[in-house]
Amino acid sequence: MSTIKDVAHAAGVSISTVSIVLNGLAEARKIPKRTQDKVLEAVHAVNYQPNLSARRLRSSENQEYTIAIYWANDTRIFVLTRIIQALQGMILRSSPKINLEIRPFVPGHLENDVALRTLSSFNGVMIGTLNKQDLDYLECRPPLMPVVLYNRRSKYFSSVSIDNFAVGKLAAEQLLDKGIREIGAVTQRSSFIAMGMRRSGFMETCLARGVAGLEKNTIVVEDTIAGGYAAGKEFLRRGKVPRGIFCEDDAMGLGLLNALWEAGYDVPGDVRVIATGMGSPDMSRYSVPPLTVVELPLSEMARGGVEQLVKLIERKCEVPQDIRFESVLYVRRSC
Repeated sequence: MSTIKDVAHAAGVSISTVSIVLNGLAEARKIPKRTQDKVLEAVHAVNYQPNLSARRLRSSENQEYTIAIYWANDTRIFVLTRIIQALQGMILRSSPKINLEIRPFVPGHLENDVALRTLSSFNGVMIGTLNKQDLDYLECRPPLMPVVLYNRRSKYFSSVSIDNFAVGKLAAEQLLDKGIREIGAVTQRSSFIAMGMRRSGFMETCLARGVAGLEKNTIVVEDTIAGGYAAGKEFLRRGKVPRGIFCEDDAMGLGLLNALWEAGYDVPGDVRVIATGMGSPDMSRYSVPPLTVVELPLSEMARGGVEQLVKLIERKCEVPQDIRFESVLYVRRSC
């Protein structure tokens, strides 16, 4: 197993310089950026893997792990709320004790987080809401602590995920199997991998079944209730509301239902609506009418991700594993 001495030799610097960089003190000690990059490149070149768990547990009388959850600072923050709620009971019962730290980041700028490049204050990280740029960065510069990706897949990291393409396909089939061919979609401005795959699953399934005009019947809005409401108003302004509409999340679905109700449309008589279930299940279950959703197993994935991360921290699992979860179709009155 490689040591810090091997890193220093590969980088052509002193052991103390390596220690300064890995402990996040490079800026304070005025270590040049070029030298920092050489150290980090050497870390990955010699496959240096510090035993962070043992290092921290030796320094504490009580065994406990600190796990950071990285989540993009955007409108999908409500999903993080569901994740934290799902983990509360698990954390209270866990042994060793688990502490959670939330680390927001700007999409496309994960590389700016110094903690991922150093021997930081946490034992492992679970990272969600990655776009391609952030995932490429992680794969080129893997963090020095165990990593589990949330609803992303990579051959370099363990992950908890779903078949996102299948989610979109299932939503499309729910409309198509009812004989609907005038179909529209409410999507969001997003470069995130999972959302793009769900969108592809929906679009490709519709096209394969002979649906025409889907692109012109797709409205792009913010992924909020207000965004869904605005999409409904836009369909109405155009004068022809599709017979079936897919919303990329249930928040947009709720807004769309409200706009259609205000205009006197009957759902599902005039229009059928289906969405991806990402918010609180009660939102779609008790909307008027109740909203049909393909529910993502967000809570189950969160618990599975932390369980996998603890195994990695304790070195009970060395090879990256992708743990797959199933989404569930809840057919309600809207479709």
